[in-house]
Amino acid sequence: MKKIFNNIIKELPKPFDKNSNLVDFEKKKISLYGKVYNNFRHLVLIKNFFTKFIIFGFLFYFSFLPLEFLVLIYFFSLILEIVKISYIKKLFRKINKILPDNIKNYKTIIYKTNQVDLVNNLFILIRLIFYILFITIFLNKITSLLFSNQYFLNFYENNLILFEYFKNSKIESILAKLIYYYLFFKLFIKVFSFIFSLIRQKIIINLDENKNFAEFDKDFSIAIKKFDLISKLSVTFLIFIPFIFLFFYLKVPYIFILALIGFLFFIIFSHGLSLWEMKRLKNVNLNEQEILNTKVSSVLSDEYMIATIAGILMSTINAGEFSLMSYSFLGVGKNLHPENALILTNCRFIFLQVPVIGGNKVVEDIDYTIQNVLWNRGKIESKLNQMVERGLESALKESSYSYNLPYDSVEKVIIKKKLSVITIFYSGKSNSYSLPDEESIMSILNNLSFLGERLIVKS
Repeated sequence: MKKIFNNIIKELPKPFDKNSNLVDFEKKKISLYGKVYNNFRHLVLIKNFFTKFIIFGFLFYFSFLPLEFLVLIYFFSLILEIVKISYIKKLFRKINKILPDNIKNYKTIIYKTNQVDLVNNLFILIRLIFYILFITIFLNKITSLLFSNQYFLNFYENNLILFEYFKNSKIESILAKLIYYYLFFKLFIKVFSFIFSLIRQKIIINLDENKNFAEFDKDFSIAIKKFDLISKLSVTFLIFIPFIFLFFYLKVPYIFILALIGFLFFIIFSHGLSLWEMKRLKNVNLNEQEILNTKVSSVLSDEYMIATIAGILMSTINAGEFSLMSYSFLGVGKNLHPENALILTNCRFIFLQVPVIGGNKVVEDIDYTIQNVLWNRGKIESKLNQMVERGLESALKESSYSYNLPYDSVEKVIIKKKLSVITIFYSGKSNSYSLPDEESIMSILNNLSFLGERLIVKS
């Protein structure tokens, strides 16, 4: 078990890796799930094997169901589970072979991942259909065995009120109807799940792959939200409308009918918020060239660059005080401190945001500021190098956001090497930043030695 976990941990994506990109990160997440699934599928199979064995043994021991029926269900479920697991394992192998180097391949990765859900729904559907078939074959044996079972007879005699609506029918007929109603209801739900999975596949196929990662991911989120909204409203109406008519037919007091209709409108209203969320998602600008608020606009006289660091991330502002780092409302928001690079000059720290896909936006569960620093550092670094090659003034103009801290205003700088964190104290305030690697720490130490006692290094 320990060896399995160690092998899985080795496959975890490494943050601040210069060679990674956002598509690669998403693929690694999916691949990691696949590795967990493949390594523990045998444990899941054994668990299901023993669980069913205990339940079916209990049902046979207390004479609830015939032995041949239980054996048939047991081995059929086991064989079906083995086939399903083998097929899903092949799907994950195919996913692992896809190169995460462009959006077309990313689209294929999403398509194959959704196929796993499709296969799960298909096998559940097949299992239910065969369960109905087996119960139909063994129905007479099941009912006769149940009515020779003292436990069931005691339950029936003590709960006659449950069967009051069927008092003119035979109890065997009642039981058969209840079994079939339950199974066909489950079958109806699973048929819908399977159809919805097929439609999701069609949606993924139709996505435009000629976009960057952020725009493609946004289109995917909107498309899936539209689909989920339609499917949830469909299921809601399919469940509630028959119940409303049934209540009228059974002459249930109007207060209950009105309560049901009110609850239906509440669900529709809550789904209406999804439309607002989709509109906000559609309007969000993920253009990497969007200029937010460039605070540093000019170069000081006799100022020159001495070092650059790509892939920094603000961790705290004024430790101990509340400070909002980012916000999101109905799927869309902003990171308020999007700086992802640091330029050291002979006069000051200049923190800036190098324009990369997603900018400072928060979309769904993705904060692009954090996502880019952790998993798209190579892009930030190459773009920063291009910017500074054209000069400091050009780099400041091209940045999406920037601010500076003159060395004269800095009270002290603390570098925690083990945590890879730099904290700058100035004017009674402090900012802390995560640094990407040891190389960036050494760059700061070597280039800011003139700060003297104000530069403090901790292990």
